[in-house]
Amino acid sequence: TDQKPVEITVTTATLDGEGQKADCALKIHRLKQPEKAQRPRLGGYRRYPVRRAGKKAEPKPDPSDPNSWELGEVVAEEGFTTDSGGKATKTFKLAPGPYRAVLSTQDRFGKKVTALLPLTVLDPDGKTLPVKIPNLVAAPKWSVEPGEEFMALWGTGYEKGRAFVEIEHRRKPVQAFWTELGATQQPVKQAVTEAMRGGFTLRVTMVRENRAYLTSRQIDVPWSNKKLTVAWEHFVSKLEPGQKETWTAVISGPDAKRAVAEMVAALYDQSLDAYLPHHWTSGFGVFRRDSSNLSSRFENMLKRLSHLHGNWPSHTKDATMTYR
Repeated sequence: TDQKPVEITVTTATLDGEGQKADCALKIHRLKQPEKAQRPRLGGYRRYPVRRAGKKAEPKPDPSDPNSWELGEVVAEEGFTTDSGGKATKTFKLAPGPYRAVLSTQDRFGKKVTALLPLTVLDPDGKTLPVKIPNLVAAPKWSVEPGEEFMALWGTGYEKGRAFVEIEHRRKPVQAFWTELGATQQPVKQAVTEAMRGGFTLRVTMVRENRAYLTSRQIDVPWSNKKLTVAWEHFVSKLEPGQKETWTAVISGPDAKRAVAEMVAALYDQSLDAYLPHHWTSGFGVFRRDSSNLSSRFENMLKRLSHLHGNWPSHTKDATMTYR
């Protein structure tokens, strides 16, 4: 969001993941947007070029996909060197809108290396989405704790548009409303209580120009109040030889408070991991995870005319002759 600087982390490494120090040049371009939002193709966007007659055909730009928009003016630029581990972090203050960060460097053989990073900066308090895309549903995080407020942002790049927003918990509607008339961007807020542990569902429905934009997201409210941590204390008396070792399990719950729990202990030989690693159970999945039994589908979709043999339907008559 525009409320704080955008932080970009750069990593330069070899192909096997070993960090390498490198000189880098980073430019952030504002993207050239189409004049108005464009609906996506029914058949989807073909990202991979098709080879015809030995030539590599470039994919046509898709005005509904920001990743295919052309680079515009440079709004920020900086040169720097990553540290010995190949790490660097840079921050930039950017206004709301779509951007693409372009990083240029070269390997030890002098070959140029380029990396691209799409960026979208939003103003949660604004009434207009600054990106010319048909539909957007975004959130700072999709996992919240009780006592916090969940916040998501809906928006459309059309000059006018509305969406129907629903929040469902335990198969019952908590909220259901149309977005504000005249606004093309609106926050969706929900106070999260203890009763919502296990999560809830956010659904956003928008139809425009014979396209349906159907978003359904599960918001996680974890059972963090049920999580126990086990630590071991080890004691060996050194006053006499051959003394027994004392192992004590210290079990604590949230906020490191000691908790009482039943447990099963097992002897384990770590050397056997060289043959077959042992994967201990990390959770039991006994706590409810909320889900919705409602699903949305839009019937206006791409259909292909086909036949059993790949042609138009043909009328045939069985002329098989059999005899004894």
